[in-house]
Amino acid sequence: AMHVGVLRGERIAVGKFGKVHVRVKPATKARMGRNPMTGEEIKIPAKKATKVPKFSFAKSFKEEATKAKVKK
Repeated sequence: AMHVGVLRGERIAVGKFGKVHVRVKPATKARMGRNPMTGEEIKIPAKKATKVPKFSFAKSFKEEATKAKVKK
């Protein structure tokens, strides 16, 4: 049950592939933004801190990926 460890906040290795972990995205304050299409100002509401699953590839896997033969 790999997902159980990840949900407990552990970094879980996935073979020689990489690691899965949960990252906390910090809360943001409400702020003013601008719609890039129209240039009109909009209020961006504050967001609470959220937890996001993240995957980081192993260095060895990244190096192998650079040598991989990719079908065009």
